[in-house]
Amino acid sequence: MPARCRSRGVVILTAIGLCVSAAWAGTVTVVARPYLAEAGGELKPEIHLYEKGSHKDFWPGGHAQAASDIPPGSYEIDVFQPGFKRFHRDVDVMGQQTEVRVVLLVATEATGKPFELAGRVLTAKDYVGMWVLAFPLAGNPSDVTEVQVGHDGRFKITAATAGPYLLAVLQGDKVARSESVYIGNQNREELIDLRKP
Repeated sequence: MPARCRSRGVVILTAIGLCVSAAWAGTVTVVARPYLAEAGGELKPEIHLYEKGSHKDFWPGGHAQAASDIPPGSYEIDVFQPGFKRFHRDVDVMGQQTEVRVVLLVATEATGKPFELAGRVLTAKDYVGMWVLAFPLAGNPSDVTEVQVGHDGRFKITAATAGPYLLAVLQGDKVARSESVYIGNQNREELIDLRKP
């Protein structure tokens, strides 16, 4: 008759009467924050932790902030909060504690309009072949936006999500200047002086 052992909330049946430790199971904690405090207070996002390659959800409940007794392996975490862009990432559970930091960005769908940043490149000899690229510093790295600079040095970046971006001014194949900016609901004109160090 198999022995019955209880360890960390997992019932284990063993054929020879030895208790096997369930120390291999880990805890996954999700810390979800909006990028800016103005975006809202405490968040209670809906969370799912799917085993990689399947639709088996290991999260105990949609709004719980932690899940325990997660077997080691590869997972996909999906975090959703109304008014914010969905967060999706691969997670490897290896040890006793895995913490996933989630930065939720305000989505275009929440405001009904795109996020725009107008700017002007100053002190260039000419603007032929000049582009401004905006690389997101939080969220999906493939949401890169690019726009050609006008003959007067003006440009307008349109982004799908609010958040921090790295602006890079390119002329030909050279980076003339880069700087960090925040693109949100309301933005002042961004002046980029190519002479600044």
